[in-house]
Amino acid sequence: MTSASERDPGAAAQAARFGVGFGQLARGVLRVSGADRVRFLQGLTTHDVAALQPGQGQPSAMLSVKGRVLAELGLLASAQGDALLLALPADITAKVHALLDKHAIADDVEISAFAEGWVAWVVVGAGAARLVEQILGAAPPVGEWSARASASGVWALATRTHGVGFELWAPPAAAEATRAALAAGALELDEAALEVLRVEAGQPRYGVDVSEDDLPLEARLDGRLSFSKGCYVGQEVVVRVTSRGGINHKLCGLKLAGDVVPPAGTRLAAAGRDDAGRITSAVRSRQGVIALGYVHKTAWDDGHELTAHLPDGSTVVARVAPLPFIPTAPAGGH
Repeated sequence: MTSASERDPGAAAQAARFGVGFGQLARGVLRVSGADRVRFLQGLTTHDVAALQPGQGQPSAMLSVKGRVLAELGLLASAQGDALLLALPADITAKVHALLDKHAIADDVEISAFAEGWVAWVVVGAGAARLVEQILGAAPPVGEWSARASASGVWALATRTHGVGFELWAPPAAAEATRAALAAGALELDEAALEVLRVEAGQPRYGVDVSEDDLPLEARLDGRLSFSKGCYVGQEVVVRVTSRGGINHKLCGLKLAGDVVPPAGTRLAAAGRDDAGRITSAVRSRQGVIALGYVHKTAWDDGHELTAHLPDGSTVVARVAPLPFIPTAPAGGH
């Protein structure tokens, strides 16, 4: 298949969505083992770790005592049932490792790097499941962050980071063959095309759309929270905010007039409010210029019109749009 590196990112993203595309990811993975691993992570992450069966996973996060987002992650119970794996953006893996070490005082846990030297790809599109099955030699996993491994040691994980699809993790010995299989059956996507898919899917990215200043409910991370399990760091704030409806802004979708892609940090204004929000991610999609951004509660209803103030002093209309921009469907192919 042809590389999309020199193509229009929006066109490449659309082609991948209706067919199958792949692109390399910067992924870090930590392994937590030991007799106290479940109890340990149950108190530090936002989802119900104790509910996981071997091979199952869940989207999760880590919060500060003030309820702010320290990390977003995928949490996976190993197929052998002897460890829990944390899939993280590569650039925050060291930070999370240090946080776990800080809390592991009297717990029987061992925290180590997993998959060092491995290569990770995202695989998306209508034909993603079929291609992943061919590479694995087995049916792909079902359920977000659930996993399945092949005889060659390649892991497949069901994810939604760029729309419904999969991640493939390949050990060094299988990396070249895995990439060759992907390239033979899918359109290769560069970082710009992957970014279009991510924004179209309405998926916030840590360090871009989410930071340590944000509450999970502000960042639309509701699906990473358990409201029924026992205590975890930051839970009191989550409960208080949920019960009182206490957020003043939240991450929204935005459709912008014109052809200019505004930079992150672009200020949003609304009638009667000059500080109605800010844009965090923006791309040129086949749907036009679309963005993710935080919008004040007085202006976050779908269809509300805001004004985006561009760096050159000009302005464009930005309308609040429901997320995801493009409805997701199972990554099929059968």
